[in-house]
Amino acid sequence: MSTNILLEDRRSALLTQSKKGANYAPSNQHYGSNRYKRRLKSSIAPSIKHFNNMDMDKFFKTDTLDVSVDIRGETNIYKVRMSFVGTLEELHDYIKKNNIEQVDRKMILKALMKAFNRDDVYINCTCPDFRYRFKYWATRKGLLIGEPEDRPADITNPGDDKGPGCKHIILCLSDSSWLIKIASVILNYINYMEQHDERLYQKYIYPAVYDKEYDERQLSIFDDEEEVLDSDEETIETSNIEARKKGQFKKGNEYRFRKDNKDQITFDDLENEFEEEESDENLA
Repeated sequence: MSTNILLEDRRSALLTQSKKGANYAPSNQHYGSNRYKRRLKSSIAPSIKHFNNMDMDKFFKTDTLDVSVDIRGETNIYKVRMSFVGTLEELHDYIKKNNIEQVDRKMILKALMKAFNRDDVYINCTCPDFRYRFKYWATRKGLLIGEPEDRPADITNPGDDKGPGCKHIILCLSDSSWLIKIASVILNYINYMEQHDERLYQKYIYPAVYDKEYDERQLSIFDDEEEVLDSDEETIETSNIEARKKGQFKKGNEYRFRKDNKDQITFDDLENEFEEEESDENLA
């Protein structure tokens, strides 16, 4: 992943580029002027099990969230890869500001939202539209996560005037439902590791989440050896199953996973809700 600082490539800026870019493309192209509108014909995977592919070791050690989002498109199922940094940093600020002793899903979601909006977002998609129209320019700009593309889009996007990404990427930039699922996956993993691998929880996860050492930890003579946090899909799925058994996904949950793509959970909706909550807390 590029280490360039590209502040113009935050989520909101990328989404704005997508809206404008669509207007520049010839209207007679199938994926032209209506790309932004056509995002609504695709849908984000509704089940949390589709988000068991997070690199937890990378997340808790480097504060980099790298995840694949399954998108059911009009013709196939594609994977949008998103990567950004700063979630744990935002969580630290929230914990210190509010004197929090134990994190919950809403806190993690708030931190994810702020980090996603604050820092650069790196993107990729497995669909042909991204590969042949956007991947080259994403490589040139340092936006791409994954293998670079050296072949110019001389025919499909010679002027780089179609925005930064395909409609599947645009969907992920505008619909926050996948980020809500990620917040659940992270919290479930934290709780699971605390119960089933106390050593790694105390050594890596607790310090990463709360920005301080675990006071009561008893580490062996091998403390200095680097250890890897299990982040295979089976481990993460097990953590999600345990959370379900404890009733975390009961009906009526305000952030329940919605299958109806017409009822998207936009980032603006969540941001407005969080701002209202913070305003109420300040007045209390």
